[in-house]
Amino acid sequence: EFTGAVFSDDLLMQGASAQGTMPDRARAALKAGCDLVLVCNDTKAMDEVLDGLEWKAGPHHAERLARIVPRGPAPRMDALVASELHRAALRDLEALADG
Repeated sequence: EFTGAVFSDDLLMQGASAQGTMPDRARAALKAGCDLVLVCNDTKAMDEVLDGLEWKAGPHHAERLARIVPRGPAPRMDALVASELHRAALRDLEALADG
C-alpha cells in the first residue's frame, strides 16, 4: 500500500486546462488525491491558486507530508553517488530497462 505524498503534474500543462481556472485545476488535483499541486514558472498563476483556492486537508494529509520532511542536511553529491542507496536505484533502473 502506497503511503507517500502525491504531487500533481504542472497545472499549467495543456491537459489540465480542461478543469478550468487555475484554482479549479488545483481543486480538481487535490480532490483526486494529490497532497501538493505544482504550478511552475508562472508567478501570476501561482498567485491565482493561492488567492482563489479554498481547501480542507483530508485526514491523512499531514501524515503523508511528514514523510517527506528532510531528516537532516542533504548529502553532498559525491557521498550520494557513493552510497548504497544510489547503487540500488541504478540496479532498479537497469532491471526496468531490461524488462
